[in-house]
Amino acid sequence: MTTQTPNRAYRSSSFIPQRPPEQNQGWQSLMTKLGTAKQLTFSLANDHRPISLLGRVKPSLLAQEDLDIENDVISHKHMAIKGGGIKRRLIIVFASLCKVGTLYAAPLAIVLGFSICFFADVPLEKFYPSLTVVITLAVIASLFWLPLELMVKYGQSAWVDRLLSVQKEFELSRETGMVTVFDNKNRVAYAHPFIEFDCVLSSSPTPQGFLRYQLQLIHRYNKYSRTAVIGNFIGDNEPVDEYGRLWNYIQAFMDNDKPLPDLPVFELYRHLDTTSVAYDEKVGRKPDYWRSMSDEAFETTVDDIQKKQNNKAYTGMKLNIFAPNK
Repeated sequence: MTTQTPNRAYRSSSFIPQRPPEQNQGWQSLMTKLGTAKQLTFSLANDHRPISLLGRVKPSLLAQEDLDIENDVISHKHMAIKGGGIKRRLIIVFASLCKVGTLYAAPLAIVLGFSICFFADVPLEKFYPSLTVVITLAVIASLFWLPLELMVKYGQSAWVDRLLSVQKEFELSRETGMVTVFDNKNRVAYAHPFIEFDCVLSSSPTPQGFLRYQLQLIHRYNKYSRTAVIGNFIGDNEPVDEYGRLWNYIQAFMDNDKPLPDLPVFELYRHLDTTSVAYDEKVGRKPDYWRSMSDEAFETTVDDIQKKQNNKAYTGMKLNIFAPNK
């Protein structure tokens, strides 16, 4: 007999009213650490989407995608952010340097060496030892970066993740309604229902005087040191309204009363989500709406959506998720 995970899927039309937080509890106690911060409340999500996410995957890229529901970072079941800490960053930097050395520095050094021999009338025999060293280093460098690039290109990114120690930072599950945060060893640090989290937008100045934003889900009833930094889906230097649209997008994704957000990345999965299937049949949405576009038509569509969104509120009516005080 198969044991099933309790279904706590979030629905904006029917949820258990939440206990109001005590004073100085949850995200409020972290405000001094976050700098300038404000809470973005729960709402009835509309069809607004972050433009930085909408325009990221063009139709030409969708044609290359294969379904791997359990390992994909985004599917109709879940969304996740993966990272690998300082080890991963160092490996990526080193691999990038090796690639630059192989493709640019080594050929340039060889051309420069032959040029010196030709124009300065230096015997080629004196250049051969240096040429051997350059070619040897180029071959060694290519053995480091080329396999990684080929694995990514030919759909073996899971192997690259293992090699780079890529781990989940957090996961949002539309299927179960849970938000799961992981520790540095890829173990579950904690997991709670989506509705128990507050969405907090904080900002801090960069050395150049610009504002850097951080959008995160903070558990309302516990003072965990780790949070789900959902702002990483779009980065930390987007216009401030983009973070409001991102929160709207996250709520729409988690809400089983609503179809999946209409982004190209979800089009591969819409037929697997019953709410999305019913909605698409009702409104007559083409299954390949995004994939049937050319990249040029796609860019025009994204520009039109951006103009329409700029003139409207980025989310719907505020949703009171709390039980009345007794």
